[in-house]
Amino acid sequence: MAPTTTTQTQIHEILTRKEAAAFLRISVRALDALVSAGTAPASFILGRGRMFPRLDVEAWIRRQIQAQGWSSRPATPPPASPGLAKRGRGRPRKAPIAQAATRRNSIPTHPQA
Repeated sequence: MAPTTTTQTQIHEILTRKEAAAFLRISVRALDALVSAGTAPASFILGRGRMFPRLDVEAWIRRQIQAQGWSSRPATPPPASPGLAKRGRGRPRKAPIAQAATRRNSIPTHPQA
């Protein structure tokens, strides 16, 4: 296998809009909004498309992490409270209505005269 040259390596490190958006885990429209606002990673126009150097995208991510005060360490979950049961998500379900309490069964019927 032939060794890769600097030019070949650099070409593989350039991301298209779609690739950069996938790398950032955002939509292409969100990436376009960042570009319009001037807050996106460094990019350049090549032909008809915008390209993002991968190293600049990674550096942009690091700057965002530092600016927001995030740690590079994974967050540790809080210790579990021994007496609390695990709760479900969302609103609790209402108790089923007994058949006798429904509106249809509670209206008296009068014989027709």
